[in-house]
Amino acid sequence: MQSTHETFTGVILRDTVYKDADKILTILARGKGIITAKARGAMKTGSPLAVGCQCFCYGEFTTYEYGGKLLVEKADVIDQFEGLRTDLSSFALAGYVAELTEQFGVTDTPEDESLYRLVLNTLYALAYKPEIRRDKIKAAFELRLCSDCGFMPDLDGCMVCGTDEPVEPIFALESAQIFCKACFDGDEATFPLTPRLLEALRIVTTGELKKLLSFRLNAAEGDIFCRLCEEYILLQIDPPESLKYYHSVKL
Repeated sequence: MQSTHETFTGVILRDTVYKDADKILTILARGKGIITAKARGAMKTGSPLAVGCQCFCYGEFTTYEYGGKLLVEKADVIDQFEGLRTDLSSFALAGYVAELTEQFGVTDTPEDESLYRLVLNTLYALAYKPEIRRDKIKAAFELRLCSDCGFMPDLDGCMVCGTDEPVEPIFALESAQIFCKACFDGDEATFPLTPRLLEALRIVTTGELKKLLSFRLNAAEGDIFCRLCEEYILLQIDPPESLKYYHSVKL
């Protein structure tokens, strides 16, 4: 028996062709988390589902359950993030964002909307903000994702002397803490920080999502920020194939 229809907004993280004409969609759905649904006939020429069932499409989906599976009846496009499809680096990075979201996200349970908004904001920046360095967008996403999923670093102050503004601050990678340079006596990998770089880390981990990319760094600080965030997230997961692909094509 066919179940009641349900309508929600979401963004497609992955689309897989199934039996030539159909697609299996992995969707980050608002209020639902990550779900899987079949779009029958989405590969057919002229299908009303063809446009709205593409990877990275943000839309309004109407679904119903039949035979124990979730089926897409309607897919209305809100934003296709067209800029992703004209720049290979941005498209590759969007694939990395999607893969990380699947790894860190939840399936078939109510979600914290911060993940949903983080993904949408990141895809928007990749598609429509070419003036922002791609690696800056990537790094901010990595660190905020970790922070929202239970891996937030402790950036409040030096872990030894307690000062809010450490002298010659450093970030200890494995312990995810900051220290004054003179206070630190460990042997783990560290990153040197400037006051401006420390403020950027604090903005990304706990600031408003709409201000996630509002910080400014010089070129040297930007390079440290990007390396720090990538190495930090790779402490939590194995390197995704999409990350290797992004590094192979980025400009």
